[in-house]
Amino acid sequence: PHGEDAAAIRRQVMEGALAARDREQLGTEILEVFPRAAAIDRAVGIAGAADTVLVAGRGHEVWQEINGVNVALDDRVELRQALQRHGFEVADGDAVKS
Repeated sequence: PHGEDAAAIRRQVMEGALAARDREQLGTEILEVFPRAAAIDRAVGIAGAADTVLVAGRGHEVWQEINGVNVALDDRVELRQALQRHGFEVADGDAVKS
């Protein structure tokens, strides 16, 4: 969020997601989970063997700037740990599989 209000950003994303769900008449559950590492863990925790979890937006970045402070956050590390916690097989290297 850099210097922006993270809650306001999440609120705007949530509003857009809810509007799209309602417009398309989807039976989709939309959750707001914060912080990002907890959201990754939650997504993996509710995923089944045939599901896909897409962690998008940060790519190779290993820091998240919050009000001028760089906070360590590597989506690859968080995803690998969440997969292991929830009993999924994790391949060696950067590849992750279920």
